[in-house]
Amino acid sequence: MIGSRVAHLAALVALAVGASLVAFGCDRQGRSATGLLTPPGAALSAREYEQWARGEFRKRHPGEKPLNWRIAAKAVEFYHRRPMGRFVLDRNDCSDFVDAIMDEALGAQARFRRHSRDHILARRRVWETLYWDRRTRLQPGDELVVRHSPWYEPYESRLWHIGVIGTDGQVYDWTKLRNWREARYGRNSVQWFTRNSPGRDEIAVVRLAPEYRYCIRPLPLR
Repeated sequence: MIGSRVAHLAALVALAVGASLVAFGCDRQGRSATGLLTPPGAALSAREYEQWARGEFRKRHPGEKPLNWRIAAKAVEFYHRRPMGRFVLDRNDCSDFVDAIMDEALGAQARFRRHSRDHILARRRVWETLYWDRRTRLQPGDELVVRHSPWYEPYESRLWHIGVIGTDGQVYDWTKLRNWREARYGRNSVQWFTRNSPGRDEIAVVRLAPEYRYCIRPLPLR
């Protein structure tokens, strides 16, 4: 089911051609204990910057996990805890589920904990968006956006759907079909989740940008 988040992601993609205990290397606001870091030397390419950020994280937080793992763990927790409440079409939908996971995982609190209808991090410039070629390795905490929902038979028009890669590599989502009595929390393989979107540019990955994933910069939570 398409919601405001998925529609926004679809636009980003078009422009782009965006429960075990885990130790994390950042505080609740995504800050490194060492403070803001700056790469040395000349300007780096996107790939070089990510390599540098990953290296800095490993040096400062050996054996710990970057923030994308916190998102992945929260997706698994939501699947088991089932906190979404009553289903409301076009408001409380698949994108709402994902946005609530992001806010809750990264310290902003899910909208239902803040007694709000609004998400905080979904509209912040903390994400990077890319088309998935089925060869690039997916990361825990990635948002996986498919042009055709796996829950429906595919047809010509788009019906974007979104889920989150958990710590176990499965895709966690939340959806409601007309013939279901209530919405369902899904846990399915990547292969199943992407089964109706085999074409080029039909699958997008949205992930936390390296500077936030590796605690180089603090997350804008307010």
